[in-house]
Amino acid sequence: MKKIYLIATLFFCLVVFPCWADGGYDVKSIAPELTANANMVIRNHHTLIRIVSLNEIYVREAYAVTILNEKGYEASKLRLFYNKFIKIKSIAGRIYNGEGKEIRKLNAANVHDMPIDAGGAFVDDYRLKVFDFNYATYPFTVEFEIETKYNYSFYLPDWQPQDRYKCSLESADVNVEYPDDIALRYRIYHIDNKPEETKEGDKKIFSLAISNLPSVREDELAPHENYIFPSLVLVSDKFELEDRQGSMESWASLGKFIYDLNANRDELPEEIKKAVHQLTDTCHNSAEKISLLYGYLQHNTRYVGIQLGIGGWQTFDANFVGTKGYGDCKALSNYMHSLLKEAGITSYQALVYAGENDAIQMDLDFPHNQFDHAILCVPANKDTTWLECTSNTLPAGYLSDFTSDRNVLMLAPDGGHVIHTPIYTDKDNVISRNAVVHVDSNDMLKGDVVFNYKGFFYDREKHRLLDQPKDKIEYQLNSKFSLPNNKITNYHTDEGVVGCIPFFREQIVLSGTPNITRSGKRIFITPDIMMHTPEILQNETRTKSFAIDRSYQVNDTLSMSIDGKYNMESMPAEIKLSYSFGELAYKMNFENNEIKIVRHYRQVKGIYAPTAYADYVSFIKAANLSSGQKKVVLVKTE
Repeated sequence: MKKIYLIATLFFCLVVFPCWADGGYDVKSIAPELTANANMVIRNHHTLIRIVSLNEIYVREAYAVTILNEKGYEASKLRLFYNKFIKIKSIAGRIYNGEGKEIRKLNAANVHDMPIDAGGAFVDDYRLKVFDFNYATYPFTVEFEIETKYNYSFYLPDWQPQDRYKCSLESADVNVEYPDDIALRYRIYHIDNKPEETKEGDKKIFSLAISNLPSVREDELAPHENYIFPSLVLVSDKFELEDRQGSMESWASLGKFIYDLNANRDELPEEIKKAVHQLTDTCHNSAEKISLLYGYLQHNTRYVGIQLGIGGWQTFDANFVGTKGYGDCKALSNYMHSLLKEAGITSYQALVYAGENDAIQMDLDFPHNQFDHAILCVPANKDTTWLECTSNTLPAGYLSDFTSDRNVLMLAPDGGHVIHTPIYTDKDNVISRNAVVHVDSNDMLKGDVVFNYKGFFYDREKHRLLDQPKDKIEYQLNSKFSLPNNKITNYHTDEGVVGCIPFFREQIVLSGTPNITRSGKRIFITPDIMMHTPEILQNETRTKSFAIDRSYQVNDTLSMSIDGKYNMESMPAEIKLSYSFGELAYKMNFENNEIKIVRHYRQVKGIYAPTAYADYVSFIKAANLSSGQKKVVLVKTE
């Protein structure tokens, strides 16, 4: 066994991790097509993943990256996360100048070890090793070797050597060695090369290589993908997490493991049991109970991210949260589950990857752990109530874009169940703006404006004003208008719920100077007082599908009366457009010295063919024009 180990180690050092390459990283040797549109070039990236058992996994990486300019500097730094399940065994590194000559070696004494500053209310046992050569004479090359040990197989490390935009790659390879009795699954993204799989005795070897990959340009309209860059994802059907064994052979088995890990942690303190019954015993239905208990949760607890213990996957029990008044997403969801249970209502936690536009979507035919958040599901015969237990402001039953419209894993006693969270349409996500203003003979404007924000916009707008001092609130409200100067003379906000969709209302009394100039009997005026941020699209020939990531609509009405008597000399033409991805309607008229504008914009979430892109560009340009600085010309008749 010692001979076998020595031979394997020698092979590892000589083949997987070549000698330091003094002179081998001359920037002139990089192919021009790899430096084009790139801030850095991965010269080589070698990875060996050696699975000894389900609780003993070694990963060794050796890579070199040439930094071409200051925009690529971040890639020269070393940032390594670790905790009690992940140990950094060794670190080595060197830096080379543009001609590939060695400048200096990494000094272990200069590797900083620090806790992770996640910001806000967050507690975990992760730490970070950081190193920076602090060298900025471009181009230069850094080379690192890292060995890491994993004491669990709940996650297996992904392989993604080209991991950012404006980064090209000369060569990279990965070798995975694992015992024959471990069932290993994998999924490959954006790699055409076929892996090689061989067997040596009781060991299997998986190998994959890529080379000569140019930099990837960021495409903000591209349909969402979990993995944008070439990637390999590994999963072990059987796994260990601390001293527990589980299965990822199916979503049901993974859900069963996590459910059992958190079972029997729902016992409430006696005083809170009494509070539950005081709140709910006189309620007439479950919906009323859910709403009252959700409000109780929101008023008596706060979110604190706690990633301690068994990988952060086992919750603090309901007694802890009830006594302390805080918890992370799974602890607060478990606490809410416990409150509902005491009131006779069944609920289940659900695991989700949260985020608005960049959330990982469940790969339904490839079960593995890809979650970072927990919410609560309260099933019913006709409808299901979803609860975001970390929010102190959302109404019961509303999830917001943070976790809506995606598959989640609901945890039940019989295992995991894949279900879908609510989809919010353009009827749910709405901005409505109504302005009634008057311009007097001194060209001063006064009026009343009402903004209504519904659905997604509720959450965004309310948090801009939440707990802000008066001057900050007035600054935010003033920024909504495109007048040369304006002042908020009074304002009032309120909120409510329609069904389960929240709305937030701002009622504003406004004064200021309009966009107006006079020339003889003519007045040139821009009546639209709303501030707009135009969307800029490149009018290009598109070969790939494009995505609209959210459905919503904006409805504007504006009435502007003007002292005096005028006739309309010119005004913008009416616009009416309708496509599968959206619609736009704009109309202005003038009657009795009053300018009226009615505008409707609607977009529909979806993935659209590249042949529709030219229409989409025209659609956005028209929307920008309809909400831009459109002037009208009036002629005085008296």
